[in-house]
Amino acid sequence: IVIIIIVVLNLVLKAPTRDEYYIDVPNFPPSKKVHVSVQKEEILGLFGKINLHYHWHYMPLTAEEIKSGVGANIRYNNMPVSITLQNVRTILTQLTNSGDLLEAGGYYAPKKWIEESGYGIDYLATFRKLRDYCVTAGILFTDLGGAENADMILTKNGVQTYLLIYSASGKMKNLFIDGETRKYVVFLDEESRLKFVEELHEAYGEQAQALKIGLANDYVRIIDADHLDQLVL
Repeated sequence: IVIIIIVVLNLVLKAPTRDEYYIDVPNFPPSKKVHVSVQKEEILGLFGKINLHYHWHYMPLTAEEIKSGVGANIRYNNMPVSITLQNVRTILTQLTNSGDLLEAGGYYAPKKWIEESGYGIDYLATFRKLRDYCVTAGILFTDLGGAENADMILTKNGVQTYLLIYSASGKMKNLFIDGETRKYVVFLDEESRLKFVEELHEAYGEQAQALKIGLANDYVRIIDADHLDQLVL
């Protein structure tokens, strides 16, 4: 009995087999950071350089695009400058607060572009969102200022769709309803769209009445640039 108890205790209390591995980690020297001073004009100039690279005109940019632009265009001792996204956002915020940049929907553009192009920042940001959507979806579209009776004309499978961009800082193009082509009024975001729809119910005037008739007959649809999947082409 004693022998049996000893055997059982040895089996139960036996330490499990463990495989132990060891990794040698070398001591890395601390990375040396160099503070690089960049003139304000260099940062503002990146907007034009990035637009020129993509063959754009007056297209606002995101913080991520500016970060890439810094590495591609700014040098220190003939070496590309690496900057964190947090630092980029800090710089963009400072330039926005100083009035050199304008921001809408996470997109930034130099203030002078607004004066040169005649379009508000919310208009340009909406156009940029539409451009990105069309490129991703493989839809042909007219460039900025390239359409006469619309802000952008989309073409897919031989069918054209007219888009009018609503801008709080500018006047929207006249809405012409012909009963043949569907037109969309595009807002920057959902908040501005809902606010406009609420105000439209109490609005009067020729343009407001035309829009109401178009909505009632499904010749016109109201969408926002955050939900462009609602475009039916």
